[in-house]
Amino acid sequence: MEFAGNANTSSTSRHSQWLQTQASTNWNTDTGATSHMTPHKHWFRSYSPHIVPIRLANNTQIYSAGLGSIEFQPIIGDVPGRPIVLHDVLHVPDLGSNLLSLFHLTRAKGYKVLIESDQVQFTYQGHLHFTATVNNHNIGYLNGHVIVPSPEAAQFASTCPLDLSLWHRRCSHINFDDLKHMHSQNLVKGMVIKSNLPPDPICEPCILGKQKRHNIPKTATR
Repeated sequence: MEFAGNANTSSTSRHSQWLQTQASTNWNTDTGATSHMTPHKHWFRSYSPHIVPIRLANNTQIYSAGLGSIEFQPIIGDVPGRPIVLHDVLHVPDLGSNLLSLFHLTRAKGYKVLIESDQVQFTYQGHLHFTATVNNHNIGYLNGHVIVPSPEAAQFASTCPLDLSLWHRRCSHINFDDLKHMHSQNLVKGMVIKSNLPPDPICEPCILGKQKRHNIPKTATR
């Protein structure tokens, strides 16, 4: 079971008003949350179904619907910093806040967190990656905004080599000539190829999918 710190569910009757608040648009740095969580599915750049129970501040229990990554544009001293990707974010539709788990960042991701007065600094390997400002209600919101992906863009992962073989697998093993045509004519948004290595000529799923079953001998018995 995951825990959402002091967060509660969002009110359905006041949902339109809630969308205009900082709780809806900003990330709340929370030491009580065991994982990053958000109710906004359209924020995710990668997504897969994932259901786990989550305990709220009022001791009620809700469930997540998915897990993925979200890209964030930090603002450090009024200057845009390098975009970062928040991994292992839970999509919790009924949640009333966007929770950034401080202990998940320090324990699982290797971040160091420094809190001085109303400022929170997040450093990784000696470099400042993003900051947060604590308001009068002792809530620390991240400085910056989420980079919402275009719904038409093809999703891609930076941890994989962006070559023809990768897109061959992602596009249901389409032939390489059509892939090259799609890329050269810019027919697909987000289709990035950064490697010129020739594709592997042997693709086991393609071979298995095109194999035919042996004919049943006429002399076979049942």
